[in-house]
Amino acid sequence: MKQHSKLSVIIPTFNRYKITRGIIHQLQQQDFPGFQIIVSDSGSTDGTQDLGKEFPEIVILNVGANKWWSGAINEGILYAQKIKSNLLLIINDDLIIPDNLIARMMEYHQEYPETLITTAQLELSGLIYVGSQFKGVFRERVNIRNLPNKVINIDCSNGCCMLIPAKIFEKIGLVDEDKIPHIGGDLNIYLRAQKFGYQCIAVPDLLIKQTSHTDYINKFSARTILNHPGSAMHFKTYLYNGNALYHSWGKFIFLGIKNHFIYIKTLAIILIKLSGASKLK
Repeated sequence: MKQHSKLSVIIPTFNRYKITRGIIHQLQQQDFPGFQIIVSDSGSTDGTQDLGKEFPEIVILNVGANKWWSGAINEGILYAQKIKSNLLLIINDDLIIPDNLIARMMEYHQEYPETLITTAQLELSGLIYVGSQFKGVFRERVNIRNLPNKVINIDCSNGCCMLIPAKIFEKIGLVDEDKIPHIGGDLNIYLRAQKFGYQCIAVPDLLIKQTSHTDYINKFSARTILNHPGSAMHFKTYLYNGNALYHSWGKFIFLGIKNHFIYIKTLAIILIKLSGASKLK
């Protein structure tokens, strides 16, 4: 595999020194040498920037406190393009990964060279998540929970671990971090890649384990839940990913009625919880 030195691993992070240090250590234990680790740090104040002293061979980008997931990923991609990487592995820091993760994903890349490749995940709940497919004219999301015995086509997964040829970003562009600043940035990458004809696959023999969960509900108030960049209910994100899913505003408005119901129901539940929490203070 002569091109492995052109692989960049991009890790977005913010104030997770110990967790980020852990994934760097795991990556250095991989049985596949020669890739560049890029930590895309959104202005951490907990010493994350000092990891460069312990690991001088990695690159740490201080992308600024105004950059959320999408912005941090964008900056990592731009740096990888600058150093002429032809493959990008976007990976979360709060994972346990197998020692052959990169080697095996590179093998799959040789077989599927212009494809987004992801792995199955063991969630904190104990459930397996392989990916999702959107079914029918109404684009109903179906989550795949059983480990496949072969490579399967998916429509999306999350951004925990995805191998992407750099040329795909040259074609589709970066994530619009103003419209989709954080949650949903990964979905947007999958949807826009498919719009340009690229396939997305999940592989059967790699399993990563999630080790932490972010409580998004209690981070925001009823006033900020729709427009805070870190909110899971960010309204612009819902709109623009909906347009990307249905390929038009009209189809999103009319065919996405079930998704609208789920969004409104989820929002109502969150607002009730926030209201109850504020009364207890």
